[in-house]
Amino acid sequence: MTNYIQEAGQHYWPNIEEATKTNIQKILHVCKRMFNDKEPSFYNEMEKKFDKTFYNILKELPAGTVFALITGDIPVEEFKTWLSSKNKETNFKDIGPDRYTDSEWPVKVVKAMETLAEASKGNYKETTEESVASGGISQEAFDELRAKLDREYRENKNLSDQKDALQKLFEETETNYKEKLKELSSSRVKEELEGLTIGEGDLTSTITMRPAKELFFGVTDNNIEVPVFEWKDAEGNVVAHPDIPKQDPKYLFREKELTRVLYALMTNQRMYLHGHTGTGKTTLIEQVAAHLNWPVLRINFDSEITRMDLIGKTDLVADGGTTTTQWQDGLLPKAMSNAYIAIFDEIDFCRPDVSYVMQAATEGNGMTLLEDGGRKVYPHQMFRMFATGNTVGQGDEFGMYQGARAQSLAFLDRFTIWQRVDYLPADKRKELAQSAAPTLKSEIVDRISKYVTEHLEAFTGNNVLQPISPRGMMAVAKAAEFLSLNGASDKDALSEALDMVVLDRCTQEDRAVLKGIKDRVWK
Repeated sequence: MTNYIQEAGQHYWPNIEEATKTNIQKILHVCKRMFNDKEPSFYNEMEKKFDKTFYNILKELPAGTVFALITGDIPVEEFKTWLSSKNKETNFKDIGPDRYTDSEWPVKVVKAMETLAEASKGNYKETTEESVASGGISQEAFDELRAKLDREYRENKNLSDQKDALQKLFEETETNYKEKLKELSSSRVKEELEGLTIGEGDLTSTITMRPAKELFFGVTDNNIEVPVFEWKDAEGNVVAHPDIPKQDPKYLFREKELTRVLYALMTNQRMYLHGHTGTGKTTLIEQVAAHLNWPVLRINFDSEITRMDLIGKTDLVADGGTTTTQWQDGLLPKAMSNAYIAIFDEIDFCRPDVSYVMQAATEGNGMTLLEDGGRKVYPHQMFRMFATGNTVGQGDEFGMYQGARAQSLAFLDRFTIWQRVDYLPADKRKELAQSAAPTLKSEIVDRISKYVTEHLEAFTGNNVLQPISPRGMMAVAKAAEFLSLNGASDKDALSEALDMVVLDRCTQEDRAVLKGIKDRVWK
């Protein structure tokens, strides 16, 4: 337990005169990792039971609980018994004084705070605007909270009043920080980027700031101002940068995912997007980049990519009739040196020795190429990094992604923004299918949506290995529309469309399951 206390102490900041903060998110991750390491069966069982990550389960607990779990003031076995007794509909924040069957919970939290305060000695750092980004509460608020809890408990005040005071203080201070961050980020980013001119070879670009709701289809309430590139050639003509993805006018942005991606872009933080295959993790980043005219360099780790591919190597080059050796930069220095969004695709398949190569780059301070005489590569002001994976980087938790490796926690910790990307909900699927096939009858669109829903349930339930992505669903809709326009009945059009797009690529086992789903959608 001691190692987890020391690690949590690195993110806990009491007893310091100037305003600072406790990084609640990172302490939550420490607690999550503690359970994953010591109680993996319980960890996985609770994620399935509540249909959410263990991190989000911890996040919903009454404020301060994770402190006491890490320090052992709330015993793990007691907590396991308590959590196992709850159901999926439990609202943890509404639970009263009976939680953990222990009326001395506030004292346990206060004691845990003191333990973490002791562990935090020597770890104090100056507060920066960036450090506020992850939320938290100030040392001043914590000192006041600690004294108040201790005083009120000793006066035998009602436990529920103490709980409410604790919860309110956490929520109010974190909300204030986030509002302050929004103001600081908006003004600072706009000041830094508005009118910025970038040169890359024969191309130059000037950045302007525009409201997100003017750029992204389906987003109406997002007033965040984001940077938009305009690329010109040597003669001043507006041109398309060759590495900017093509815009998909039918792509549906989801507010939550879009906001986090924009936040990572604007504040230059590394972001990790994870979810099942076909949920659109990489496509999300590419479509954001396409709408901002921001070049993208995609690096796929689902193959055996090597250190040389990333860093570079010395090649033999013909030069004026003679052959010489020259250093050729790899993918990573190329991206870092220019205004690129680098996408580390399927990073959970990356070999550990390769991920260590990237570790310095993910810190944002540049990297040293020892193979090129110790040359230092510094990141361009508009260089950004994103990673995608089917897992959260801790191995194949679903039993569906053979080859997914457990990545170094030190490496994963460099990614400060995380997003779970789920499949589109049914209403969005219908909207997308209809946009792909405008003349297709609404009845067929409804049946396509019903089929996709059952297909995804079979896939996520590990009953079939063949997924179906939004791209596949749109292909089914287009094929059904074509067949309908050429005389096929509604049922025959959809049946043939599903066969040609989905079923005929399946194994025999998957085909049997998916054919059953196809037959059911007409009953």
